[in-house]
Amino acid sequence: MTSKFPLEKILKNVKLETYLESVGKEVSDYDLWGVVGEGITIGQITNGFAYKVPSNAEVVVEYHIEYYGEKNSQVMTQANAYGLALIPKNPRI
Repeated sequence: MTSKFPLEKILKNVKLETYLESVGKEVSDYDLWGVVGEGITIGQITNGFAYKVPSNAEVVVEYHIEYYGEKNSQVMTQANAYGLALIPKNPRI
């Protein structure tokens, strides 16, 4: 079973560049991995997304949610979540 990525490391309104500047690293220090959680019920969207994040990620930036409902419905019942996982590259020896 996949483990759940810590929710406190899923950063909603933090851009990639802002995070890199705050930790003093470059984009070249990471492998970037797009993470998508599709068709998850609204009450479980962040938790469901957390299970899709690679366990070796340092953090997820640019996390956002898009809500939608069933066709011809005005009620939002489902959501897709998106984010960018930063996976530290192994230092070259």
